[in-house]
Amino acid sequence: MTFQQAKALSLVGFLEKYYAEPTYIRGQNYWYVSPLRAERTPSFKVDNRLNLWYDHGLGKGGTIIDLGCLLWKCSPRDVLEKLAEGADWPERIPVSAKAYVKRPGLVIQCVGELSDARLLAYAQSRMIAPAMLRRYCQQISYQLNGKTYRAIGFKNDRGGYELRSPYFKGSSSPKSYTHLQGGHPQLLVLEGFMDFLSVVTYFQHLPLDVLVLNSLALLEKASPVLGSYTRVILLLDNDAAGEKATRQVQARREGIIDARVLLGSAKDVNECLMNHTPANATRDESVRR
Repeated sequence: MTFQQAKALSLVGFLEKYYAEPTYIRGQNYWYVSPLRAERTPSFKVDNRLNLWYDHGLGKGGTIIDLGCLLWKCSPRDVLEKLAEGADWPERIPVSAKAYVKRPGLVIQCVGELSDARLLAYAQSRMIAPAMLRRYCQQISYQLNGKTYRAIGFKNDRGGYELRSPYFKGSSSPKSYTHLQGGHPQLLVLEGFMDFLSVVTYFQHLPLDVLVLNSLALLEKASPVLGSYTRVILLLDNDAAGEKATRQVQARREGIIDARVLLGSAKDVNECLMNHTPANATRDESVRR
């Protein structure tokens, strides 16, 4: 990995995997409780458009390399090596759980059947079969910063939702994984719900139970679920973080299968599906009306 490649890594995506989700979002600005110091009021901002961060409490900011130097207390070259290895995000300074788990600006207003043409078209652009989308997801109306929006919602085991639209990626509290149980002896583990929808779009029927992590950071909390199956198939993202997580799980016990070879050069399951699906294969006539 070069410095240029490292700086192109999404700060928002990296923080979501290894630190926490933003406390709230305003436009392109994602606000977090600072990972660099103890605080209760979020003052750590990531500009998602510029892919830069700024800690208002410290008066410092920069790229992911600059952040890594402060977090890991090492040189830029060492940061580059850690990023290439998919190193774990350093433990955050303990703060009140309320300071970083809640997103005060996001309020679920209504949960219903998917009907919004823009959301259906968005799912179609990701090659998700409309029947699978409607079977496993719902249409969520939510309020954020005084405005009302709609998103595709995927429910987790604690009642929160993963939210996706053409313009938004986030979740409502509480954050958790989603365990889809069918009484099968084998478990398939995926990172996100778009990966899950991609799998059921391709196979239609799965003779497996499924665990959707909804964030790689929840893998440790989900370990009791993995431990309850004699055979576990991991199909995580085809990147350094997915590689490290796969190795860690395999090191703990036998019966863990790494299925990422099925992805080829694709970065995740959805990209793999998109690479092998004709553009009109998932056409939904209701989107045209």
